[in-house]
Amino acid sequence: MAPFVTNIMQPPVKKSFTLKSFLQKYQQIGQQEDDGDEYKPDPGRLADRFALTGSFTSSNEHKKAEINTFRDRLLNNTDGIHMRRDFDSVIGLANKIPMRASCNYYPLPNTARRLMKRVHFKHPFRIPRAYQIPRNTPRDEWPEVQRDPSTVPNMVFGVFDIRHTVRLFFPGLINLNNDTGDSGMTQDQMAEFYNKIIRETVSEVMWDCSHDWPASYAAAQARDRNHAQGFAQNSVLIPDDVIEHFAEEMRRVVDASDLDWAQHYVWGVEVRGVKHGNNHLLDCTDEEIRAVEQRALDCLVYDFYDSTQSWWVDVGLEISKAGRALLWSTDGHSALMQHSLGIDERTANRIICNQRKYTRHLSSHLTCVSGFSAKLGNEGVGHHGAIYMQAYTTDKSQTYNPQNGHYGKTLTTKLAVKGNPPSWCTAMEKIYKDAGSVIDVVARVEIRVPFSNVRHALLGYRTDLFERTLICYPRSIWWDFRVMRLNAATQILSAISVESAQYRNRQNTLALIAGLVWLINGLHSAPDNSQHWRAVQKAVLPLTLDNNTVPNAILPQGDTVDTNNEDNVPFAEYNVVYLRDFFYKEEADSLRFRGTSELPEAAFRYIFGCPPWEYAISVLGVSLPHQPRPRGYIAARKGNTRHRPSATVLHAQPDPDFEQFEDVVVVHEEPEWGPDVEQQEPPLLPMGNNTASERGSPRVHGLVHFGTMAYYVKYLHLINNVDPITSSRIRQSLYNKIGKGDGLQWKKGDGFTAIPYATESGPKIFLNPWYAGIPTMRRLLDNDDLIDMREEEEERTSEM
Repeated sequence: MAPFVTNIMQPPVKKSFTLKSFLQKYQQIGQQEDDGDEYKPDPGRLADRFALTGSFTSSNEHKKAEINTFRDRLLNNTDGIHMRRDFDSVIGLANKIPMRASCNYYPLPNTARRLMKRVHFKHPFRIPRAYQIPRNTPRDEWPEVQRDPSTVPNMVFGVFDIRHTVRLFFPGLINLNNDTGDSGMTQDQMAEFYNKIIRETVSEVMWDCSHDWPASYAAAQARDRNHAQGFAQNSVLIPDDVIEHFAEEMRRVVDASDLDWAQHYVWGVEVRGVKHGNNHLLDCTDEEIRAVEQRALDCLVYDFYDSTQSWWVDVGLEISKAGRALLWSTDGHSALMQHSLGIDERTANRIICNQRKYTRHLSSHLTCVSGFSAKLGNEGVGHHGAIYMQAYTTDKSQTYNPQNGHYGKTLTTKLAVKGNPPSWCTAMEKIYKDAGSVIDVVARVEIRVPFSNVRHALLGYRTDLFERTLICYPRSIWWDFRVMRLNAATQILSAISVESAQYRNRQNTLALIAGLVWLINGLHSAPDNSQHWRAVQKAVLPLTLDNNTVPNAILPQGDTVDTNNEDNVPFAEYNVVYLRDFFYKEEADSLRFRGTSELPEAAFRYIFGCPPWEYAISVLGVSLPHQPRPRGYIAARKGNTRHRPSATVLHAQPDPDFEQFEDVVVVHEEPEWGPDVEQQEPPLLPMGNNTASERGSPRVHGLVHFGTMAYYVKYLHLINNVDPITSSRIRQSLYNKIGKGDGLQWKKGDGFTAIPYATESGPKIFLNPWYAGIPTMRRLLDNDDLIDMREEEEERTSEM
């Protein structure tokens, strides 16, 4: 037996590493000579397990690697630090269109580009006369409701300069009973707005080119519909010298129309991705800063001090060093927040302790290296009235690919099981490797402030602050760490892909696949902490019974437990998010975790896109007919397609020895009868008769997880509490007594392998019709014998 298996039951010895020495240890384990032990994985697999679990064996001791980031603090190494300030984006709402640039209008608005993400401020929306307000009531007297714009139904009006968006918000569609509200609009509403408002406005303002506009919303759909699915996003240009007149006429048409829900709509403008066009050093004069502001906002006409308008600017600061990766330290969040917002330590700590306001984003699974985001409230915090703050690093730009609610490239379980290795992982590894030679990692902090406070935000930084809040690595070390963990996870996925279909359909295996997907995506993005992915964390990460830990966070405290119940929470004791210890095939019956890991059905459906039984059909290759068979359908191959006749019709003689096989009956569901047994080949049906040819009909070709059985746990406890010589004698004696028989197919590890497949000899599990569905263990005939017996019975029936 491999030393890892015998030592894993003992508490591990903690060994401290820096990030560089961790990589060196990984290479050392992978390059050591293979000693030829058939019960021990090869060095490459041992290195992969070290990368994912931190476990390794040294001097016959089970050890865990802890990564210490304190030694890599910036401290006195601030030479060559560069700081640049910029304005990254502008978000504004106004009653009049605030643009003087040309706009590309979309007759068919792309619903994916409506405002859905919270902008962390509230705007006063006036409720129109749709809410039983007299029609002649002046607009200034309409009631107001404070809402985050993302909760108000809105649609894209158009775009300008490629990345900047103009939207229309309709407070008349607000659901007053739902504060979170859906920001979407129905197709009927968008069609009504185009047909009654936009077309009439075009006829009045742009009559000379109205022939370029679709005659109706339905006509635009017919024109832009793609052959496969969806619509082409065709646009119509509204020139810059017409845009203001167009907006004024559109307001007049709405006021005169019968569309009550469109009354008092609000214009929204979002200017994004302009930080590289206006960055400047911190020692700029006020005149230089004003010039930078104008460059960032030169596409807008604004009166930022109008109380009916809301204008917010994201002010950013970047800290960089040539050839280095600068990362935010987790314990430096409070100091960074105090200086950036102008608040005291008590206020900063109160924000950090509030889970609803503060979210920590781990970087590459290191708990001591993380950014954060903080919602500061609608009233603003600190000297600058900031409503939102975030600190992150720019390495995520290498994997930026927004789709399906994610901003970075995202691996799915479907992609994870395709290919050996999966092509998605191979492409991502190339991104990491290429970035390691040319891409520096820059630390960045942003705050969202009112436009009136832009000139004074994020100024006055000193390098001694970053000595306490930044961690510095050579860029090659940082990217190599990602390559190492990605490669290790890819190797495990490749090992799973070559296993049998029955193994790949185990709940334990599926949980491992989901855990590897979550781990890989967390390398370049903040780990997904939604409800269903938290279920994955509980299935694959170490758990603790510490009730003081936060259920939604991974915290470095507590004692390891293997029980996956709702009272336990995942934690990271060694400053790294590690998987639970797992065994390779050479050490046990298969590649699996110690203990059991199973996902709840709701989480399984969300992550794999189908229920467990349907996934089993796709993995095992069992196809179902796409259409029901006609009622009069007669199969050509009757012997293989129709139901087996009863024994009376077949004139088959009962087998007098049949009842002698009733040797084991599982009456109580002990650990030996796992919950997965009856799910291996559903449904389980009674045999129907007691002829010898029917013995194998209702069998389950499944596997039993011996690692969870009570006698196996006791056996491990015995082996681990005796000296090595006695342990070896026990294993050899057990092998000689049981392993050479034909009851269990003793092959590897301790011999507690799965029950053989249907093509092998050995016991099977099926339902005994005389015991009303109680599972029994029996010894069945081989398949070839069964087939011969059934063919003979069919021939005798056809001759009569």
